[in-house]
Amino acid sequence: TNPVGEITKNDVTGNYYLWFKVIDNASNETIIRTSLLSLDKDAPVVNIINIATVIPKTSQQSVIDINDVSNLNIKYIWSTSNTELPINGEWTSWNDYSINNNSLILDSDYEDGIYYLHLLAIDEAGNETYSISNSYTLVNSKPTITMNPATTLDYALEINSTVTASINNATITNLYYAWSTSTNENDVTTWEMFNSGDTLSKNDTTGNYYLYIKTIDNVDGGRTTIKRSTGTFNLDKTNVN
Repeated sequence: TNPVGEITKNDVTGNYYLWFKVIDNASNETIIRTSLLSLDKDAPVVNIINIATVIPKTSQQSVIDINDVSNLNIKYIWSTSNTELPINGEWTSWNDYSINNNSLILDSDYEDGIYYLHLLAIDEAGNETYSISNSYTLVNSKPTITMNPATTLDYALEINSTVTASINNATITNLYYAWSTSTNENDVTTWEMFNSGDTLSKNDTTGNYYLYIKTIDNVDGGRTTIKRSTGTFNLDKTNVN
């Protein structure tokens, strides 16, 4: 007879030979072996290295280290969810991953928000590893500054405006204001600190003044934004003869 069957091994990763010993009914014996057979039961080990993710940034970088780079199928997606996602057409294939090309960038192509990098690595044997990074905070929008009013038409003995400033997913660390007759922010040299919600006033010297607001936030370790009022505030302190 010519026995036919299948012999399976699927437990421990390694390189194996399969040996056969055949004895016929006349006690003749033959021993043979196969060529080297490789069994891979180990999923790729993926390490997502977060770089300064506590700080909100206009661009975030993630470095990925994978122990098995041979014939890997790698897909990734940036998401605001930190739970596993269905694998669909929204994922991007990372076909050129290598030791020298091992980072992914989250930048202004995405809306502001808190993101997580999802990465799926599948090796040649079909072993899968699904990894989710820690959070990355992306902020490209400037602070929202509101002046009420933002200009006045009439002259007054005192000019004032109530100012609020806010930003999403970041922190405004300092707020400053200045009154100036110049339309050029570079001409402003003296700034005064204030708190969001304060009413800013001026009642000393006659003139047509712009209100300048300067914010410093914690994006990229410290970012400055300057906004000027839409028009002038008209102050008249001249006595009538």
